[in-house]
Amino acid sequence: MFSFFRKKGTIVIRDTLDWHNATLDDLRDDKIRSAAALWDRTFKMTFMKCRALIKNQAQGFLRDITDTNIVPFQIAKAKKRPSLFTLICDDDDWYHPQLISYLKKRSDDDAAILVWPDGIYGYRVRRNRVPGQSFLEEHLKGVRARPLSDETALSIIKTNNFALAEVFFDHYSLSDAHSHGHVIHASSKVKVEKLPFPLSIANRHPCSYTVLTNLLIDNPPEQEGRERLQALVQDYVRSSYHLQPEFEWAVSHIAQVKEIFSHALT
Repeated sequence: MFSFFRKKGTIVIRDTLDWHNATLDDLRDDKIRSAAALWDRTFKMTFMKCRALIKNQAQGFLRDITDTNIVPFQIAKAKKRPSLFTLICDDDDWYHPQLISYLKKRSDDDAAILVWPDGIYGYRVRRNRVPGQSFLEEHLKGVRARPLSDETALSIIKTNNFALAEVFFDHYSLSDAHSHGHVIHASSKVKVEKLPFPLSIANRHPCSYTVLTNLLIDNPPEQEGRERLQALVQDYVRSSYHLQPEFEWAVSHIAQVKEIFSHALT
């Protein structure tokens, strides 16, 4: 039994809220608390309900990944022996259903960290030339991997585009790896292999922290803020998209998350 599980990968879900029972006070800072409160005054589907549905959707897709165990962080860190590969992700991210098969194609058995190009579906933030200002860039008409030919882009470790091999845990604990910032720091001390396969998508939906806090970064008046939220969700639901071939596995993911936000508009 032990050897059977050692042949699998483990996806560890970062500590997250129980969205069904969370309150605004449980959110991470005043920026998202204010944005979520405005969301609740704008839509019939509350912010917490929306996040709960998105989490349930993403967890369902994780369970479809072959040769993988899905484990909460608090349980995973108590394990004495890591699995073949360990991945740490947020509760709304998406992975390729054959993720572990692709990871097994690595060429360097001594590599402690494996990193790959990630895709984005939804919105991404661009920083303005004015210090402290930012704006959202629509990225809904297609999902593309970060350029495979761009060594700088490929080497960047983000929240959900890396896996930790067993050798990583000769030097670090799972708690050390909980934050991708800590993994970035560790990457200068251990061997890193860059895989050419785009294996994950960052799900930048209208309820994500990055999207909401940047949409309302200038604290607009109540009515303007509500109009921005309405426009954001309407654009998200109505926008067409064309998936690149390497991301065709995400067709159902996108359809279901769009459906969640279409209900928010009713």
